[in-house]
Amino acid sequence: GGFRGGHAWRNGGTAASGGLGPGGAGLNRWTSNDDAPGTGGSYYSQGQTRKAGPTRPGPVYGSASICPLIGGSGGAGSLHGDGAGGGAGGGAILVAAQGVVSLSGSLVANGGDAYTDISWDKHGGCGSGGAIRIIADVANVSGTLAARGGTSSDYDGGAGRIRIERNGGS
Repeated sequence: GGFRGGHAWRNGGTAASGGLGPGGAGLNRWTSNDDAPGTGGSYYSQGQTRKAGPTRPGPVYGSASICPLIGGSGGAGSLHGDGAGGGAGGGAILVAAQGVVSLSGSLVANGGDAYTDISWDKHGGCGSGGAIRIIADVANVSGTLAARGGTSSDYDGGAGRIRIERNGGS
């Protein structure tokens, strides 16, 4: 599965945290009282914050071969006193078979959205997309493969990875 998103800071209680995983977003600290929204988690591409001020997206990671198979990273929680937590990273899906694999439905490893129905400085960052890897002699895909980062108005998670390969090669 994917990695958990960070906690939001809560008055009188929970400390804020960055997103978990190799591309987990760090906490942003950039206003006079340290209130700041979370940044989206990274995987194939970096998570983002579209607001002014320094941000701390996690590093991009992984390889085109998706080996090892690993899920997406979490977005950071908000440092605001009543802000939102970060979204979780998308899962990791492996379909491996000898012969033919036919997909007419959907395989989805999207990152989680963060709650955004609040003021901009309270938003958590969204999780990055996860990974989908299909290995077969023949792959017939007429359905949907998706490993998108979670989306919000300004704190999107980075894209995940998708790979289809033939047995014994790429």
